[in-house]
Amino acid sequence: MKKKMRQEDYEKWSYYIKMIREHRRLLWRYGRKKFVQLLYQQRWKQKVDLDHPVGFNEKLNARKLSKNPLFVLGADKVKVRNYVEEKIGRKHLIPQYFCKKKVTVEDLQKLPNQFILKTSNGSGTNIIVRNKKQEDLQQICDTINFFTKIKYGYIWGEFYYNKVPIRIVAEKLLEDENGDIPNDLKIHCFNNGREKHKIIESYYKIEGQIYKNCYDENWKPLNYVYGFTSDGRKIPRPKNLKEIIKIADKLSEDTNYVRVDLYNIKNKLYFGELTFIPGAGYAHFSSKDADLLWGEYMGNEK
Repeated sequence: MKKKMRQEDYEKWSYYIKMIREHRRLLWRYGRKKFVQLLYQQRWKQKVDLDHPVGFNEKLNARKLSKNPLFVLGADKVKVRNYVEEKIGRKHLIPQYFCKKKVTVEDLQKLPNQFILKTSNGSGTNIIVRNKKQEDLQQICDTINFFTKIKYGYIWGEFYYNKVPIRIVAEKLLEDENGDIPNDLKIHCFNNGREKHKIIESYYKIEGQIYKNCYDENWKPLNYVYGFTSDGRKIPRPKNLKEIIKIADKLSEDTNYVRVDLYNIKNKLYFGELTFIPGAGYAHFSSKDADLLWGEYMGNEK
């Protein structure tokens, strides 16, 4: 398979394939609950209470034992489009060219010069094509077809990914005003039954390094960071912030927590994805208090 796949994909996924094999052995030996506890302890060097979780990352890991069908729907890049269309309308969906179980060179030849390929059940399996004429189309086919064999849910214990029917989708490649791949806005939507909160992550790059700031729904900067680092600069408030919040409200109304990802291109909003366990429950906060605060915002599962 190495000779057929793109080198960067082979190096990345050969590591994850070994991890999947090891994790399946652990899962078979210990069962789901103990498996999730082992991964958490390995990551955070402390035990987790999955029965009475308190912090945000604890609660995300407890979600790995849930059988909530909404998680499966959100992970399915094909079926989630119907859900989104019902909630906010088709105009916010990225145009899709095809949906297949397997792709061939002939399929890619029929696409525009630029496009993006995704597997319906994965994360990090996207293939971006900026200039089809300069690509090895057979190698791209071999790579994306190989990705359909990956059981992504075994990597970090997000088992609902394994319930998604595996297909390959081709979509229009979005570009920002500079012709670059756009950064998305990630809106964390909380509803603990007493109050709602929204926290927006906004990304930017400096010399290839990714930075991120967190804002509340009024675009007030927060004094902590989640996942990435910040250099302190303030990103301009989006002109269509009210519409962003309105869309996030609609897409999060069926759960106590979900991260809604949107692309904001020339004030036109496109749906990216719904994420129910961001960072697999392993993303770092800059302070322990922030982790506990998000856990309080999240409340208990509906």
